[in-house]
Amino acid sequence: MSFYEKLPAELKLKIWKEAAYEHGMHHFRFIEDRYNDLARGHPMNTQLLKILPAQTADKSAWRARNNASRMDAFSWDAVEKFMKGEAAKLLYPLYPVPSTRANRSGSAMVHLDNDLICVQFAGMIMATWIRPLALPDMLTGIKRVALEYTEKGPGYSLLFPSNPFRCRCEDRAHRDDFFCPTTVDDFITYFPDLEKLYFIIKIKQTGSIIPPPTPSLPVGGKKRDYEGNVKPNARQPLKRRLTRAQAKKKLYSDTTERIKATAQRENLAYYEDIKFEYFEAKEEDAEKLVFYEPISTLFTGLEDLWQNQEATQFLPHPVHRVALGVIVYFDKPKPAATKK
Repeated sequence: MSFYEKLPAELKLKIWKEAAYEHGMHHFRFIEDRYNDLARGHPMNTQLLKILPAQTADKSAWRARNNASRMDAFSWDAVEKFMKGEAAKLLYPLYPVPSTRANRSGSAMVHLDNDLICVQFAGMIMATWIRPLALPDMLTGIKRVALEYTEKGPGYSLLFPSNPFRCRCEDRAHRDDFFCPTTVDDFITYFPDLEKLYFIIKIKQTGSIIPPPTPSLPVGGKKRDYEGNVKPNARQPLKRRLTRAQAKKKLYSDTTERIKATAQRENLAYYEDIKFEYFEAKEEDAEKLVFYEPISTLFTGLEDLWQNQEATQFLPHPVHRVALGVIVYFDKPKPAATKK
C-alpha cells in the first residue's frame, strides 16, 4: 500500500485540488474547412467546426485532471463531483472527430464557471449570423475565451498558413495588424454566452517589457578625512550603474512580482495548466509591455465598432459586446509546488 493510500480523505482532497487545477487553462484548435464540410455532405450555409487539442505538446489542465482521476477511487469520485452539473462541458471529442481519438488521452471536459479556453483558430472566420454553426450547441455556455498574441501574430496550423484574423474591412484599415476588430467581432459570435475575451501575452526576460531609464544604486556614503570626520564640502556619493544584463533581470523580476501581487491582492483572474501560471494584468501594468499598444488599439477599435453597431437602426444581428482583458504568463515555468 502506497503512502498516498494511507492518507485521510481531507488530505487526499487537498492533494487532488492542487493536482487538478480548479481554475484551469485549456488549449484547443478550432478548424473550419468549408470544402471538407461540403465533401461530408453538409450544406454550404452552415459551419462545422472541428475541435482538437493543441497542436504542440498539449499542457492543458484537462489532461492533468484526467491523470489525477486515475490515482484511486477517491480521486475518481472527486473528479466526477467537480465536473458534474451544468457547469461541465465536453469539448473533445465532438463530431466530426471520432470518439476513438480520445482513447489514449481521455475526453476533454471543461468547467464553464472556473476555466479559460485558449483558442488557436484555423480556416476562415465567418460570423454565425451569416453562416450558423451546424451544431449550434457545441459552444454554448462558454464564458471566457482567450487568444494568444505573439510577435509573430496569432498561432495557426501549418495546414492553414494564412492568418484567420486578417483584415477584411472594405478600406483595409487594419491590413498591417495581426488582429482586425471586425474579424474578432465575427469570432465572438461563435460563443453565444461569452462574457470576457482575453488576449494572452508571454513575458520574456528580453524584448517583452518597455525598459525605463537604467536605474542606479548608491555605493558608499559621504567622503571623510583621515580622522573619520565628514568633509564639509563633500561631493555626492558615487553611483554605480547596473549592467544591461542586471537591469533586464531586475526589470523582469520587478514586473513579474508586481503583476502576481496585484492579481492576488485585487482578486483578478488566475489560471494554470501543467506548465505555466496565467495572471490577469491591470492596464497600468499591461501598458508597460511591448505588445500592449497594438492590443490597446484593437480594444479601442472593438469598442468603436460596438458603439456604431448599437447606433445603427435595423441592424441584421444582435450586438454582442463583451469585456476585454489581458492575461500574461512568464517564460519561466511555474515551480513544482505552486503557492497560491
